[in-house]
Amino acid sequence: MKLSYLMRDCRQVMFPSALKLLDVTIDSSARHVEVYIVSCSPTGERQPRYVDTVRGIKLDDNLFHVAYAFSNMEEMQVGSGVSFKFVSLQPPQLKDVLTLGELKVRVHPSVVTPSVQSPSAPQTATPSVPDLSPSRPSAPPIDMDTMKMILSMQQAMQKQMEDKIYKAVDARFTQLAARLQSTESKIQSLAVSIPKAEVKQDKETFAGILKRLAALEKDVRGLKAFNDSGELSAALQELHVVSTEKGHDHDEVPTEGEAFRDDPALATATSSTAIVSLS
Repeated sequence: MKLSYLMRDCRQVMFPSALKLLDVTIDSSARHVEVYIVSCSPTGERQPRYVDTVRGIKLDDNLFHVAYAFSNMEEMQVGSGVSFKFVSLQPPQLKDVLTLGELKVRVHPSVVTPSVQSPSAPQTATPSVPDLSPSRPSAPPIDMDTMKMILSMQQAMQKQMEDKIYKAVDARFTQLAARLQSTESKIQSLAVSIPKAEVKQDKETFAGILKRLAALEKDVRGLKAFNDSGELSAALQELHVVSTEKGHDHDEVPTEGEAFRDDPALATATSSTAIVSLS
């Protein structure tokens, strides 16, 4: 036998007893409907259990049709009632007003067939048979002194094991600390020695450069003074005149050494030029 409940303007449907739920059909202004199964506790308290959220199919401007079939699992289809929560009411300007066109729940009464013993059935008594299987011997009871001795032995062994572990860990930590300290000292010594060596080498190189620059500056000043006095140009002009005259006389042209020896000023200028070039 199947029962149909047709109600209007109702959000909860309760049954006189636990029934098997088949399906539900709702026409309302809600776009979504949340379905709950209501069960009653032994104290009579109603306990709703969430089942599913169903999206409605639009029938009219503000009317949606929702159809839902309950699961075949027993715990998901038996209840003392059903309740619904209507979500996304339409139109938005009337979101606090629910328009419920139809709410139909189809159920099937739960059939409970307790086993009843027929009074006419003969009752047979089964005689008790003594258990003749050999029983396992029970362990002898342990007195308090033995328990204390076992406990003290366990504690002593545990303490000995802990001491060994602590000693091994301490030795390892000490070794690691010594290695770390040695490494730090080496790093510090390297950090101190390397910059000193580099600074010393840089100072020596810089001093050599300054020394060469001072000598070069001295030679340049001497060459400039010699040039400003006009002696260099006069010596070069005299050398040119002498070489021209000797060329006309078909005499041998004096060598570079003889020219320098005959003209001390030219020798000095050439020497200064050579020093500048070497520097």
